Amino acid sequence: MKKRLLSLLLVLLTLSSLHAFSLGYGISTSGLSGKLESASVNIKGVADLSTSKQLLLTANAGFGNDKSLTIGLNSLDLKLSAYPIVFSNHIFEFMFINNMAYAPGLGAGVLWDRSFEPYWTISFDLVHLYDTQYVYDFFSPMVYFDKNFNYAGWGIELFNMTFLFGGR
Repeated sequence: MKKRLLSLLLVLLTLSSLHAFSLGYGISTSGLSGKLESASVNIKGVADLSTSKQLLLTANAGFGNDKSLTIGLNSLDLKLSAYPIVFSNHIFEFMFINNMAYAPGLGAGVLWDRSFEPYWTISFDLVHLYDTQYVYDFFSPMVYFDKNFNYAGWGIELFNMTFLFGGR
């Protein structure tokens, strides 16, 4: 499992080197219900694998409290998100002074809890906005499944702000 994930990451990074890509960092807030009930502040590293912010690879570390109110590392996750449709005119234009593109998307990944048990995730980035260097997400729901693909719970990322170096 770990070898497959590492191999996939290496292939993605190798393929992305054929094109210009950006690296960045970000912060977000999220919560999970179900088996992994928790609330977290997340520190993330991001790689834009395309030249247009339509394919993002995100590594996330969530710090906060779980259902026993113990504070610490709640989760680690790795997610690949795709944003195939981009709108330049949209209903979210009022939110920012500068022009932002709106691109709803879908993400899939793997999440590890405090005991490093893996869970599969599917997320929906309903309000995903970006410009040349910044990416913002609001109210992104997700569902997660255990290693046997049985439903384990759901969660939501309330707010995400990411800064990308070398933005175009």
